[in-house]
Order: sequence, then C-alpha cells, then structure tokens
Amino acid sequence: MKKIITCGLKVDYNFGSPSILHGMFELLQVVYGNDFEMINLQIGSVLPESVADMSFLTYEVKDYSAKRMLMSLCGFISKYDKYLRHALRLIKKADSVIELFGICFCDDLAPPQWRLLRSHLLIALRFPFSYYAKRKGVRSVKNAASYGPISSKYNQKLARFASKHVFDCMVAREEKSRQVMLSCGVRKSILSAPDIANLMRYKKMKLADRPVVGISTSHQIVRQWRSAEDYVVCIAALCLHINNSFDAEVILIPNETDPTDLYNDIDVSEDIIEKLVSLGGHASILNTSNMTSSDIKNHIASCEVVVASRYHSCVAALSAGVPLMVVGWHYKYEELLHWYGQDDWLLSESDCNTSILIDMFDKLWQTREERRAEIVAHYPEVRDAVIAAGKSMLGVYKDRKNE
Repeated sequence: MKKIITCGLKVDYNFGSPSILHGMFELLQVVYGNDFEMINLQIGSVLPESVADMSFLTYEVKDYSAKRMLMSLCGFISKYDKYLRHALRLIKKADSVIELFGICFCDDLAPPQWRLLRSHLLIALRFPFSYYAKRKGVRSVKNAASYGPISSKYNQKLARFASKHVFDCMVAREEKSRQVMLSCGVRKSILSAPDIANLMRYKKMKLADRPVVGISTSHQIVRQWRSAEDYVVCIAALCLHINNSFDAEVILIPNETDPTDLYNDIDVSEDIIEKLVSLGGHASILNTSNMTSSDIKNHIASCEVVVASRYHSCVAALSAGVPLMVVGWHYKYEELLHWYGQDDWLLSESDCNTSILIDMFDKLWQTREERRAEIVAHYPEVRDAVIAAGKSMLGVYKDRKNE
C-alpha cells in the first residue's frame, strides 16, 4: 500500500485548500485505486467541520514552532514534542510527500520577517516537511502551483534553491509560471498542468425555483483593484442589473471567511449588499462559514452562471460545466480559462467598470448554453492533463519503466 503525505495547506475558513485536497485524493484513487493511504499534515489545530467531508485523515501538528523544526533537522527533537515527532515519523515511512500550497515565490506576497536568513534556512522554514522528506530520502514533490511574478533576487534565489534541494519534481499550473521559474535559472524540468482541484467531485442540485447567478466575491481583488470605479460599486451595479433584467436570483459566495482577518470575503459581500440595498436591489450571501467545501462546490456547480474573482471558485465552476465570467488580476485566470476554451470571458482589475461588466454579463447570459457545451467538451482534456502530470509527479511512469 502506498503511503502519501500531503502538507502546506490550512483547511479552515477557506474553499481553495480543501478543493486541492479533494482533487489530490481523487488523483490518488485514479493512480492507485484503493491501494493507498493519504494523510494530510496541518500545522496547528483543525476545525472538525472543515474536514467533515474528507475521506482521509488530517493530522494536527500542534505546538509547532520554526525553532523546534530547525532543531529536528539537526537531529535534536524533544521527546515531549509528540505532535512533531509523530509527523516526522509519518514522513519517514511515506512513499511521497506532496506540498500543496498554490502560490509560491511571488513578489506580490509580503516577504517573511526572517528573509535575511541563509537560503537553506529560509527554505526549511517555508517548506519544513518537504525539506525533511528530501533529507530522509523520501520522494518530495511540489504539486501544481502558480509561480511568480518573480523579479526580486530574493525570490529568484529561493526558487532555484527549492528546485534543487527540496523537491524531486515541481509542477506549474500555468505555462507562464513554468517559464517564470526557468527564467530564474531553475535548470530542473518543471511540469505544467491545470490545478488539481479540477478533479474535485460535485453534485448538482436545485437551489431555487428560478435560475441562480453565483458571484464569488474577493477581498484580494479589492486590494489589487486599479480601475477608477470601485469593485464593490461594480458588483452591486451588476446585481441590480440582474434583478431588473432577468428572472434569476443572485447569491454572493465568500471563499475566505477567517473571522480573525480584518477584512475577509464576508465583509466584501456585506459591503456589496449594503450598496445594493441602497440602490433598491436585493441578493443573498451564501453561508459558507458553516459549509463543507463539498457543499460549496455543489452550490457553485448548481448555478446557471458564475461571476468570480476567486480562483478556486473559477475552477469549481468550470470543472462542473458552469458558464463563467472572471474579474481577475493574475495570469492564472487567463490560462485556466484557456484550458476550457473560454478566453473571451476575462475582465482585468485594471479595465473593469460598470458598463463593461454588465455588457459582458449580458453576452454570457445570452450565450450560456453554447458556453456550457464548450466547457463540458474541454473537461476531459483538462482531467487527462492533471492526471498525466500527477503520475509523473508521483513517479508512476518511472516505476513502471523499472518493472
């Protein structure tokens, strides 16, 4: 039986991380049938409702600290540090350790406070379980992720070091991400494939007596927004237009809902509702805080169309055959849409205004059945690409060569 360890994610209060985990479990089922055990490691505690729909164990590595992890890499680990000790034992017995976080070496993300440390210490702190696996001779791989933009020497150096000393195989979820890594001087071959969350299963259901338009809101795009007209104003205007022009309901779908964040997707949604009500419109907010990731995907899959500014809402919609319009800020959205033949349905955060947004939505609504057919027709190619990269990542092709 193959023993697979996954790590790098926090499953609580978000939709993206659980989506990746569900996709990984589906991949392992395709590759190994039932002859595998998957254990996910999460630093810190796990909310039971976050993993209630998962068919594998998420092990909590409690009381974790970077200092104790670095000491363990040097062979010093306290017998009282039971959670970390058990996690490291699991890694030593594994066939593969898969790091799952979806964005790496990106200049747009805030650098860590300890960036002045030497590269090998930085990497050990950034990818602790993968680094440990590599040192112990366990296959260490980086699941499909977006890399870059990388212009800083700091991130370029980390990317080169990670590709050489941490991961036996790396996968980019966009060709542009792959090229970004190669331009940094990474010499190792890097695979390119769509996000593994495209494999996550779903069930369609009846949400209401009328068709439902899902709008996936984002606090991230509020921060990235560069257009003259405010994001909240644009989305509220779109909701009002849908109210007045179509026999459809509107639901806002928050993805990141951590109550400790100063401004999360629920806050954005509430701001949109407040603006919409002041204009005489109406919409509801999906209570994603009290849903499993499967529930959220099922709701997205059951919408008539989706307008999204969250990446994994886009993945959920497309992989379920739902016509999609994206308001995005990164090349990850471009390439995801391209996989499904939907290149024309992207609005940049720098070019969006109420008029353009409403015009594009009207075109999507009018042609939604053609878009649905295109998306469904492209899905087998997407699935095959994810599985092919997954087999290479897991070393399956290499194993068969040696049989």
